Amino acid sequence: MVGAAGAALSPLAALLHRELINRPVVHADETTLKILNTKKGGKSCSGYLWAYVSGERTGPSVVCFDCRTGRSHEYPENWLQGWGGTLVVDGHKAYRTLANKVPEITLAGCWSHARRGFADLYKISKDPRAAIAVKKIAGLYRLEKKISSRPVAKIRQWRQRYARPILEDLWSWLEEQEPQCSPGRALHKAIVYALSHRVELSRFLEDGAVPLDNNVCERAIKNVVLGRKSWLFAGSQMAGERAAQIMSLLETAKRNGLEPHAWLTDVLMRLPEWPEERLAELLPLEGFTFSG
Repeated sequence: MVGAAGAALSPLAALLHRELINRPVVHADETTLKILNTKKGGKSCSGYLWAYVSGERTGPSVVCFDCRTGRSHEYPENWLQGWGGTLVVDGHKAYRTLANKVPEITLAGCWSHARRGFADLYKISKDPRAAIAVKKIAGLYRLEKKISSRPVAKIRQWRQRYARPILEDLWSWLEEQEPQCSPGRALHKAIVYALSHRVELSRFLEDGAVPLDNNVCERAIKNVVLGRKSWLFAGSQMAGERAAQIMSLLETAKRNGLEPHAWLTDVLMRLPEWPEERLAELLPLEGFTFSG
């Protein structure tokens, strides 16, 4: 059933992929996925489900999943082939390797990820220095909440005027604290992580379309993680790819206010007779019209 639906929907998934790589801002993340290896007697091996989500200020939401057997830079490099823009990511080394290899790709860091090291430490130890870091980062989010509905150009202006001083104060404080911390301790690791990703974590200042964090992609991954508890593994590499295509379309439908299964049922009924040159009309984006 999934295989047949995946095959039918494959052309739409390809169009959705094309829509994504036309966006100037893309989020990326990945999570583990067990894949049965049919060449090894059905034993499972570790695979990865990569998620790519369009920037929220770049048009209707697009979500694409890609099932692969590894976690190195070559996988996003292949998926994003020909694309140039800002890639919003966490600290996974593969993304830096990708950006170093492809000059058209600029990385933006995730403040939610950088904050987590300090927040987790404070929960465990109540370290006052961790609390100070969390409070300073919160200043960035308070400003972002105030300006989130403004045009992209205005967001950039406000960030330059108000977020930059907050950020400069935070960097100065982190640089002051780093030599006072014991190497290897949780606080030191959190500080070093932030400072070593300073360029990426400052990128949002220069572009109002770039968000503070990668949460939009982490939410897409979370839905997969919840579903993974039910289906456990992909039956093969091909099955994983088909499932990824279906999940891409359903998650995109959900993000654009369409009931996913209603969209799926409607489109599967129309696809056999639908003209190929009008296939884009069936994408689960704003403007989609149900039949009947």
